[in-house]
Amino acid sequence: MKKLIYFLSFALMVVSCSNPDTKQSTVADTVQNPAADSSKAQPVEKRGFDIRNIPVTKKDLGVFPYFSAPKKTVYINGGGKKKDFDQTYVPVNGILTPVEGPSFSAYIQAADGEEWQQFYVDNSYEDMIVSLGGVKIAEEVVTKEEVDRVGKDKLKSGDEGSFDYWSNIPIKTYLIKRSDSDIVYIQLQTTSTSGAIQIAEKGSFHQTISLIKADEIKQQLDRAGKAVLYINFDTDKSSLKPEGQTAVEEINKVLSADISLKIAINGHTDNTGNEARNLILSKERAAAVRSALIKKGIADERLISNGFGSKKPLVANTTEENKAKNRRVELIKLKDSA
Repeated sequence: MKKLIYFLSFALMVVSCSNPDTKQSTVADTVQNPAADSSKAQPVEKRGFDIRNIPVTKKDLGVFPYFSAPKKTVYINGGGKKKDFDQTYVPVNGILTPVEGPSFSAYIQAADGEEWQQFYVDNSYEDMIVSLGGVKIAEEVVTKEEVDRVGKDKLKSGDEGSFDYWSNIPIKTYLIKRSDSDIVYIQLQTTSTSGAIQIAEKGSFHQTISLIKADEIKQQLDRAGKAVLYINFDTDKSSLKPEGQTAVEEINKVLSADISLKIAINGHTDNTGNEARNLILSKERAAAVRSALIKKGIADERLISNGFGSKKPLVANTTEENKAKNRRVELIKLKDSA
């Protein structure tokens, strides 16, 4: 399938390839005359932001992350960081809201031998986003209280393309709606010397780890005394998703078939976020599995639960795939089982 990549320098290329005597409406025109279309820069939230009222674009965005750096600028440190599935926080109306899906983040600076021009960069991104059917939904400074509520770790503090939430620098947030469930968020923060961009696409996580059935759980417990399960919970919560309930039912089958079997249910997380919070979350998730099994009729004295946060990873937390392997529930066969 043909892949189209929209470059932010497109409008400038049109000028260079056209008759110089013919007047063109370009990114350069916008940079030189920012007041020519000042209404475009007004966040829609000031007019009562409602995502349901934002039109769906028919434009082809190309391949994620969709936007190259503007001409005469570069994404530094290898061109930014792209993840297949991540959690990115988007500020709208002062509230940092998580968006789950593919993500891209990068620092932007002037290319070698070029001068950084903040207004040029701002207008280049805005012109391209608007040309693709996008709108600005916010331009605001995120409060310290809101940053503290979410936590520095979840905001990628110090990571590639992270934002400065502590210097009263506003963040521009744009949205491109391709359908009710397919939405692209672009965040931009610039200063007089450099900038940062974060792009998040709302999407579904495509699980690559399959559900273990009851017979395999039993085989692992008999062979190794331990079974590793990947049970789906709501993000940053201990509530089981429907697929998680299905996994619990498989555990229930094993326990119901062998009434002498006693197990420890141990929760584990990856290293994303706050370590103390991860420890609590892992304990809560293990307890949720235990509670669900008790509700199905398993005697509570046959079950104990605990959590270890990110302290016992199966593999290094260096990729999203590895992190998915570390987010798990382990069943440990207790020694006093028959």
